[in-house]
Amino acid sequence: MSASESYSDDSSTSYDSDVDTSEEYELEVEEYDSPSEKESQEEIPTQAQADCNDQNSAGAVVVPYEEEPIADDDWVERYEAEKETARIHFEELQERLDGTIPTSQWCKCNNCDTSLLQNEYETQCCQEIDRCTKALSSDDVLQDVEIPPTCVLNHPGFRINCLEKWSLKMAVPKYKTKIGKRYRQQGSEETFFRSIAYREFSQLVYGVLGRLRIPLPACAYHAIRTKFPPGDKELTGFDEDVSD
Repeated sequence: MSASESYSDDSSTSYDSDVDTSEEYELEVEEYDSPSEKESQEEIPTQAQADCNDQNSAGAVVVPYEEEPIADDDWVERYEAEKETARIHFEELQERLDGTIPTSQWCKCNNCDTSLLQNEYETQCCQEIDRCTKALSSDDVLQDVEIPPTCVLNHPGFRINCLEKWSLKMAVPKYKTKIGKRYRQQGSEETFFRSIAYREFSQLVYGVLGRLRIPLPACAYHAIRTKFPPGDKELTGFDEDVSD
């Protein structure tokens, strides 16, 4: 889901309800009759029985994942192949960021720009992201345009939801941090608007993500960061390992 900015409180997308919840506890009162002397004698085990049970329990060793199937050679081969594919893909993203692979070779929407990108995760064209292309050809979009746009920047909802200050201000109340706090501006106004714009874009393309973080395409990052320019040392970029 996801960029990681130095904005207020938390960088996780949250669509929790505005209604506060509280934990409720119920106390149960158990009513019972005292057992007869005979029943008590029958139910209470002897010391010898207790010792025997302890010995049996001590001998039962629980092995984690004991019931899980053992990976066969085919599974291991597929796993290693997937790891290698992911490694090659990440190296390609790094080469995109440092300019080894020019933008013209991977950008298909003609709007990608690496000048404001911060790390490898952000170097993807919207035309490489399946959910972006699906969003551009959705029924809702085709009601407003005759031909599906070739870039998410031309999505009918992008500018009004991600670049307009008042739309972003009105969107703030629907987002909360992981601990249920409302977003509030602590840094610069541009930093705050960028953080909300990222979440508005994610909802526009993916819908409600909850705590899932997904990097935006390069064109969207560039448009949002150009509209709300960062000051010195304001950008940290998307980080999939950030837990805030």
